[in-house]
Amino acid sequence: MDWSAADILLLGADVDEFRLEKNIKPEKSLDEIEKLCVDEKLSVFEKACLLVESSYDVQKMWVIEQLPSLLVANKQGVIDKIVPKLLESFHSSINIELHRTGSKIFSLVAKDNIVDPSVFVSSFLPAVLSHFENKNQSIGSYWFDTLVNIIPYLPKDTLKHKIMNIARLRGQLSQPVPSRQTCCKIIAKMAGSLEANWVKQELLSLVKALAQDVDNDVRETMCGELACFAKCMGRDSCGMFILPEVIELSRDEEVGVRCAAMVTITELLPSLDENSLEKTVVPLVMELLEESETGKEMRLRIKSSEIIGHLAHELKGYLTTDQSFQMLKLFEKLSQTSSLVSTDSKILSPHTEGQITSSSTSMASRNSFSPHITNDDGAECRRLCAYNMPALMLFADRLKDTNRLITILKSMISDKHEKVRRTIASGFHEVVSILGDRSNKITKEFATLLNDDNIEVLSAIVDHIPDIIEVLAVAHNLDSKTRQPGIPELIQPLLHFEQLASSCRQWRLHSNLLDSLSCLTRCMTSDQLYSKFVPIYWKCISRNGVSVHDMTTPTTYVLPVKLAALRTLCSYIKYIRKLEQRREICSQFILDCAHHESHKQRLLFIYVCQIILENFSRQFFKEQGFYSALLDLSKDPSSNVRLKLCSLLSQLKTIILLPTDREKQQAFESTISTLLMDKDAETIAAVSCAVKEMAKINYRIQSMIPHSLLEEDLIDKEREDEEQQLLKDEEQERERDKDAIATKLSADFRRSNRGGGAGGQSPGMGRSLASKKLSGSSAKKSSPSVTRKGSGLGLNSTTSGSCSLTNSPNPARQGGKASSASAGTTKKRKGSIESTDSNDKGKGFLSTGSSKQRTSATGGSSPSLCPSPGSSSPTVNRAKSREILSSSPPSTTSKSSPASGSKKSQLSHATKATRGSSYN
Repeated sequence: MDWSAADILLLGADVDEFRLEKNIKPEKSLDEIEKLCVDEKLSVFEKACLLVESSYDVQKMWVIEQLPSLLVANKQGVIDKIVPKLLESFHSSINIELHRTGSKIFSLVAKDNIVDPSVFVSSFLPAVLSHFENKNQSIGSYWFDTLVNIIPYLPKDTLKHKIMNIARLRGQLSQPVPSRQTCCKIIAKMAGSLEANWVKQELLSLVKALAQDVDNDVRETMCGELACFAKCMGRDSCGMFILPEVIELSRDEEVGVRCAAMVTITELLPSLDENSLEKTVVPLVMELLEESETGKEMRLRIKSSEIIGHLAHELKGYLTTDQSFQMLKLFEKLSQTSSLVSTDSKILSPHTEGQITSSSTSMASRNSFSPHITNDDGAECRRLCAYNMPALMLFADRLKDTNRLITILKSMISDKHEKVRRTIASGFHEVVSILGDRSNKITKEFATLLNDDNIEVLSAIVDHIPDIIEVLAVAHNLDSKTRQPGIPELIQPLLHFEQLASSCRQWRLHSNLLDSLSCLTRCMTSDQLYSKFVPIYWKCISRNGVSVHDMTTPTTYVLPVKLAALRTLCSYIKYIRKLEQRREICSQFILDCAHHESHKQRLLFIYVCQIILENFSRQFFKEQGFYSALLDLSKDPSSNVRLKLCSLLSQLKTIILLPTDREKQQAFESTISTLLMDKDAETIAAVSCAVKEMAKINYRIQSMIPHSLLEEDLIDKEREDEEQQLLKDEEQERERDKDAIATKLSADFRRSNRGGGAGGQSPGMGRSLASKKLSGSSAKKSSPSVTRKGSGLGLNSTTSGSCSLTNSPNPARQGGKASSASAGTTKKRKGSIESTDSNDKGKGFLSTGSSKQRTSATGGSSPSLCPSPGSSSPTVNRAKSREILSSSPPSTTSKSSPASGSKKSQLSHATKATRGSSYN
C-alpha cells in the first residue's frame, strides 16, 4: 500500500492522541476510590445506613432511590435511622439533583401508599413544606410540585388545618404574585379531595378574591383552576357560583385572562345544566369566537383555533342552524389566517427543514424558496385548525355542508408550512372515515399528500394508509373480485412515496410503507399490482436492491425492509388473477432467493416458505416448487441456512400425502438423514429436537382423510378451495373476453356489410375492407391458407392453429356453379371446424404456455383472436365465425357478361392456386 505524506502525518497525529489518552489521570485518587467502596457482604439496609452519612451526594442519591424498596422491607428501621439523616441532608445541601430526586421519591411514597398517611405526615411532609419556599427557584419548584401532587393522599384533617392555613397565608394581597399563584393551585387541588359544602363555605370566598385580583397573572391562574371547583360542587352550584366568575373573566381587559376563560368554558361544559348551556354559554361562545376572528390579537385567534373543535362537538345539540353555519364560517376564516413573515432577505436552503419541493402541479404554490419565517403565529393557527378538522367535519356532516370543509381541507393539504400539512396528514384517516361513501371526493387530496416531498408529512400518514384505502375502495364502488377499474390516480403518488422512503435512509418508514401497501389488493386491479408494484418488491428483495424488471442504481436494503417486501409480495399472490404471473413470482422466489449465491438471500427463502405455509394450501406449496427447493437447502454450505431449515421440518412432514407423495417422502427422509450427519453441532441438536416432534406426527393417508379431518386440514381445505375458485374465475374471465371479442368482430363485419351496400359497393368489397382492418399485419404473416370459394368471407388457417379473416371474391356475381361450389365448400369447411373443435375439447386455460409463446406462434397476431393449439378451447371464436358466415347475404345468380366472365376466370385461378392446401 502506498502512503502519502499527508497520510503519514494523519497517522502520527492519531498516535500522539492515543498516547495522550493513556496518560490521562483518573478523576478520583486512590484514597477517594477507597472511600467510595463498600463491602459487598453488607445487606442493602446496612449499605444505606452507611452511605446516608457519606459526604458524597451521589451516594446519598443512591440511598434516596432505594427508599421505596427499603420501606417495604424494613419500614420502622428506615423511618428511625435513614429518613432523619436524609432530611438533614436536604437542609444542608444545595445540590439541585439531590433535591429533584428526593421530591420525586417522596411523591412516589405517598402515591403508592407505601407508608400510612399519618406516618407520611409526621416523617415526610415537614421536609416538603419547608423546602417548597426555597430561595432557589428550581429547588422550590420541585418541592412545590410534590406538595400539589400529594394533596389527594393526605388526611382531610391535615388539609383543612395545616394546608388550608398555608393557602390562606399565601393568598393574601400583601403576598407577592408568585405566592398568590401557588395559593390558586393549592386550593384547586384541595377542592377535589374535600366535601362540597366545606368548599362552598371555606374556599369560595378565597376563590372570588383571587379571581378579582389586581394582578392579571393571578386572575389568569385562578381562571384556569375554576374547572376543579365545578367538578366537586355539582351542576346547580357550578351555574350559580362558578359560571358568573368565568363570564366576568371572559370580558377582562387582558388578553391572557380572556384566553384562559375560553379554555375554562370548554372544561365547564360537562358540569353545566342544559338551561345554562343554551341561554348563557352558547351566546358567550359565539361572542368570543367572533371577537377572536375580527380582532387583531393573535393569541385569541390561536386559542380559538385550539378549542373550536371541542366547542362544536359539545354544543352541537344546543346551537341553532344559523349559529352552526356561523361557526363553520368562523372556522373557515380562522383556517385562512395569514402568516407573519419578516422581510428578512435570508433564504432557506433546499435541505432546510420546512423547505418543500414537489413535482406535483397542485403543490407548485409552495415550491419556490420562502423568506425566513421568524414568528409565524398564522401557521400555528392553521395547524390547530388542521388538528380540529375531523371534529368540524363531523359537525358539518350533521348539517349536510361538507363541501365547505373539503375546500378548507384542500388548502391545508397544499399549505406551504410543513407542520400544517403534517397535522392534517395525521388526521386524514378520520376525515375519510367520517365522509364514508362520499370520500371519493377527496381522492385527489389523498394523492397530493402522498406526493409530498417532506418526510415528516409522509411519516404522519403511512400508518393510516390501510384505513384510508379501505374506505376509498368502498366509496369508488370497485368490483369485489376484479377490483375494476381500480383507483389509478393513486399509483404514481404511491410510487413517489416509496421512492422517497427508500432514498431517505429511514428504514423504519420504508418498512412501514411496504407493510401498509398490502392493502392495495382492495383498490388495485391484478394488472396494476403486477406491472406497477411487484417490481418495487423485487427491487427491495434482491441482493443489491436492483429490480429484475428495471435495472437501477444498486442499493443495499436492511433486513426489516426485505421482510416487509416479502410479506406484502406473498399477500399479492392471492389477488393476482393470471396463473402465469403467479407462477412467475413463485419461480422468481426460487431463483432470486433459494438459488442465490448469498446465504442471506437463501435465509430469506426459508422466511418466504414460512409465509406461504401460513397463508396458502399444502398443494400450492408443492406444485409451485417450494417443497423441493426447500429440501435442497439441507446441503447448503452455510450452517445458518441448515439450522434455519430445521425449524420447518415438522411442517414439511404434514404436507406429505401418501401414496401420492411417495417420492417426496423419500426425499424428506433423505434430508433428515443428511442433516443428522451434519458437522455443525447446533444443526444436529436442532434436527434431533425436530425428529422428536415429528415422532408425534403421522403421515397423512389419502384414504383416511375424509374420516379424520383435523382443524388444520379443514383450514387447508378452505385455502385450496379459494385457490381453485381463483382458477375458475380466471378461466371464466378469459371466456368472457373471448365472447366480447367475437361479438365485437361480428358486429364490425355486419356494420361493414351495411356500409358497403349503402356506399354503392358490393357487399363483398365491404367485407373485404373490414377483413383488412381487423386482420392487419397478422394476415400477411400467416402461412399458406385455404380460401373458401363462393363465400363472401374467407377464413384462413395457419400451421400454428391461428385463425384470421381474409378477403375473397364476391360469390353473388359468379353464377349458379359458383354458388353450388360455395355450398359444397361450406359443408366441408364446417366439417373441418367441427373436427377441430372436438380435438381441442378439454384443453383449458391452465394448460397454456406463456403469452410470449402464443404471440410468436401466431406470427405476431393477437392471442385472443388467434389462440394457439395449446390454449383454451377455441369453440367460442369458431362458433362466432360460423355465425358470421351464416349471416352473410344470400348469393344471387345473374346472367353472364364480359365482366362476369373475367370474374369467373379470376375465381378459377384462385381455386387452382389453393387446391393443394388443407385446413388444419
